[in-house]
Amino acid sequence: MARLLSKATDLPLYHVDSIQLGPGRTLTLPEECDRRLDELLLKPKWIIDGLGTRDAIERRVRAADTVVFIDFPLLVHYWWAAKRQWKTRTHPRSELPPDFNEFSMAFTYHLAINILRWRKYRHWFLKLIDSVPQSIDLFHIHNPKEWNAFASWAQAPQTPRRQTASSNVV
Repeated sequence: MARLLSKATDLPLYHVDSIQLGPGRTLTLPEECDRRLDELLLKPKWIIDGLGTRDAIERRVRAADTVVFIDFPLLVHYWWAAKRQWKTRTHPRSELPPDFNEFSMAFTYHLAINILRWRKYRHWFLKLIDSVPQSIDLFHIHNPKEWNAFASWAQAPQTPRRQTASSNVV
């Protein structure tokens, strides 16, 4: 969805994975992640895809003018992760370091645990987005029908994105 939005709006796309992950499956130090995120948030236009720490999520939501929350059932997220990992065995994701191997049992376990943890943080995130000002556009997508409707809306050139030009999307 982030790639589709980036293409439809001509907004630059940044991935949290690019900020958090380094060469050889290393993690970037939290201070460096914060510095990189701060640099992105200062840009006039952006789409930032992914999760990250609670602090990073909150900072992005507060700086955004649009939030898109894909809130499918847990099994759907696991299925997406499995498909993505299978695909990366021959086509690594461009947002990851070149030598980052996603197609491994260790990474699969790590990913599965993080998806499971997300469900625990979902309630926190719902409270966060409930607290944002009404001036922030919120799209809470619960199922494939809503996904398809949003994707169609985002791609429709005659449809304004919002009353003022959208520039920052989480």
